[in-house]
Amino acid sequence: MATHEPFSGTELLDAPPAKAFAFLTDLDALSKVVPGMVSATRTGPDSVLCQVKPGFSFIRTTLKMTFTLVEKRPDEHVTIRVDATGIGTAFSVETKMDLVPHGTGTQMAWTATIVKMSGLVSAVGHHHHSRRRRSGDQGRLRRAAQGDGELRRPGRYAPRHAGSS
Repeated sequence: MATHEPFSGTELLDAPPAKAFAFLTDLDALSKVVPGMVSATRTGPDSVLCQVKPGFSFIRTTLKMTFTLVEKRPDEHVTIRVDATGIGTAFSVETKMDLVPHGTGTQMAWTATIVKMSGLVSAVGHHHHSRRRRSGDQGRLRRAAQGDGELRRPGRYAPRHAGSS
């Protein structure tokens, strides 16, 4: 099985850490910003099962994606794991997000690690995951999180591979 380097980035959010943390740990609100969402069902206090039709030309199936809050430290840190399965594909990604006060807002540093990848997505996944993180989905998350306009990112999104400068 191929291994994949983690990828990461930093977001500056125009809201205090408490508000950013509240959004990131509200799986009902978070599931609403998943691209291609068909449905979402709570499966426990820290998990939600989503049916998603991804916009990838190389995946033409509906994915079952379980979002699980793995770790949370109020106003400081959130780890979310996504386990996805579909016809001929499966993958798991764990994303760690650290929240630090930044002026009147929050700096969110995140690192996503592909934990598992099999099937069709494993054949093309490495090539596409580096392009996908630049596709604007983080912007969708950010826009949804701002809700009343308070949680927004000033400046430009700058994804990078972990360990690169």
